Amino acid sequence: MINVYKFNQKRNKFKLDGVLEKSMLLEEIQEFYDAEDMADRVDARLDVDFVFRGTLMKFNYAGKNVDPELFTLNQEFMTIANAVLIEEFDSDQNLMNKIMGDCWTIVVECNAMKTANLDENGKVRKEINGMEVEIPNATELIREKLKSAGLM
Repeated sequence: MINVYKFNQKRNKFKLDGVLEKSMLLEEIQEFYDAEDMADRVDARLDVDFVFRGTLMKFNYAGKNVDPELFTLNQEFMTIANAVLIEEFDSDQNLMNKIMGDCWTIVVECNAMKTANLDENGKVRKEINGMEVEIPNATELIREKLKSAGLM
């Protein structure tokens, strides 16, 4: 949780934009459904978790209750995503927890390398002065992790 806290503190000082929060959450959820393989799904599932934790912090900072629609959306997505992923982990909950924990670290470390620059919609950009920033591809690192565990 501290990493999500630091990310949001550095990027936007917990500024709340409910429309942007919902948009970012929906974008990550759609990435899960559009995923072509297990690595894409794991990355998207973890990205939803990262975004939602940040959303909770921003609402809390603003002294507001989280929009119930966002809570429901997140809960329903997590139920579906976890059910899909546990099947891909051959119903091995311990293995899934271990790999997801390792992959969470990957996602957090890659996010920590992002700049504080925001686009016109308030979303964090991956560039500085129009130049692409070299950030490791979390999905590729997750793919390597899954391959080393014999899951891909």
